[in-house]
Amino acid sequence: MRFAFCVEDDTDEEIFRALLEKLWGEPIEVAQTFRFPRGGFGPALTTANAIARRTWFEHLDGALFAIDNDGHEPHRDDHVPSKNSSCRLCRLRFEANLGDLLARDRAPFMPAHYLFVVPVQFIETWLLCLTSHPFAGAPEAVGVTHTERRLLKAALYGVSNPDRETRRKATKPLLSKLDRAELARRSESFRRFASEIEEAKSARMRTLLTHGQ
Repeated sequence: MRFAFCVEDDTDEEIFRALLEKLWGEPIEVAQTFRFPRGGFGPALTTANAIARRTWFEHLDGALFAIDNDGHEPHRDDHVPSKNSSCRLCRLRFEANLGDLLARDRAPFMPAHYLFVVPVQFIETWLLCLTSHPFAGAPEAVGVTHTERRLLKAALYGVSNPDRETRRKATKPLLSKLDRAELARRSESFRRFASEIEEAKSARMRTLLTHGQ
């Protein structure tokens, strides 16, 4: 499957590609790469629709948008995407403005799947859950402040400001033995991400059955 990846850096791309492959159960090709600058939630919002449209018209299988929460309000199931939402996930979905695209007939191509994920509080939260790290409280309630995030990075990587190679060496073995059930148990934002993928897989299967592809 061919996806566009819209993430903050190369290491995040590798992490999310590995997660998507594990959860979808198919090889994932990164067909398009987009980068949000670190702390660049504004640029993420202004480019989301253009990336979504490019994904659609270049006939990719989907796009994955991922950015850390960095202490903002976590997403809840009763949230509604809106321009003024204080939830990063809702804002990103609103600005992607998928209604027009998803209403189009894409035949003979498969539907495009748009996945939005905001790890709470950041991607290292998920990775630390895989190490059974003893969080001082609920995992997703830790890492709200910059100081807390630096301490969590140090716990995972050995240093609070790791370079790319250090991050890759630490994350690769964790992802290779991903315990999906355990991570879902400890992280609500991961459960939501996994649920989105299951919904996308179901939609794809319905299309296959309907059109006999």
